Amino acid sequence: MSQRTNRGTYLAMMSCLLLQKQGTSGFRHSGSIEKYFLNQAQIRRTIMANKILVFIGNSSNIIGIIGAVFSFLVWIKLRVQNKRLIELSKSLPAFEDFSKRVNYWREIHTLNPYAFAVSLIQQSSSIKGDVERFLQSKGHKWEKMPIVELNMHGIGTNNLEEYLKQLRIKRNEFEAKGATEVHLFFAGPVQAATLVGAMFDNWRPVLLYHKNRDTGNYEFWCPLIK
Repeated sequence: MSQRTNRGTYLAMMSCLLLQKQGTSGFRHSGSIEKYFLNQAQIRRTIMANKILVFIGNSSNIIGIIGAVFSFLVWIKLRVQNKRLIELSKSLPAFEDFSKRVNYWREIHTLNPYAFAVSLIQQSSSIKGDVERFLQSKGHKWEKMPIVELNMHGIGTNNLEEYLKQLRIKRNEFEAKGATEVHLFFAGPVQAATLVGAMFDNWRPVLLYHKNRDTGNYEFWCPLIK
């Protein structure tokens, strides 16, 4: 009887040890699985981050390519404009044939013309409205011409230096905008008009307009020539 009891006790102890071992292995196995899934999640996050970085890199490359293409097109346009100006300088009629030169410049011949509206009289703070109406009356090609203004309420020796400074600023502005010809509309003393001619001499084609007192409309006189 005692032998059977000892044998039963031994089997029970062995069963407990076996269960304990299996339980420990199960726990360890569960920990390994959890660690495996954590590693997989980290790998997926790393892959996703790499894809995002690759996408950003590709986007930067695309933006760079677009910028390069845009710069190239601007360069082509400026090159065409400069070539056109050179051709114009070669094809202009001789100075002796003044009427042909005047008739030649009655139309727009370059790619990027600008109008320059200068008002130096106290009675009118701006002549832009009159210039706009004149350009609109000339047709579709003319009415799109941008207008740059220079307005001063009177001109005299007290503000002559400021006037010259503003003329220089406007010339730099025309250069920055790539102006290929300037249509000058002027309201002010003749002495001040000669300063415009001196500042813009031998630079771009400058076309002079005069406001007819009888009709109240602007009319083309001639290009600025020597």
